[in-house]
Amino acid sequence: MRAAFEAVFAAYPDCHSDTDDILAAGNRCCYCWTMRWSEPDGREGVSRGTDIFTARNGKISYKRTYE
Repeated sequence: MRAAFEAVFAAYPDCHSDTDDILAAGNRCCYCWTMRWSEPDGREGVSRGTDIFTARNGKISYKRTYE
């Protein structure tokens, strides 16, 4: 994960994400986000997605991302 995000931020230094919604119940969490960055030609890049997490023993045991 770290290497993937380092590559994204190296290519798009102004890349940032905003939290759209967070829902939690029991040991499950759903995190909805919007990521934005500037393309080399000046256009705005946008990606929206959702991460679903399951926690076990205080740690993330499962994560799935939908984009």
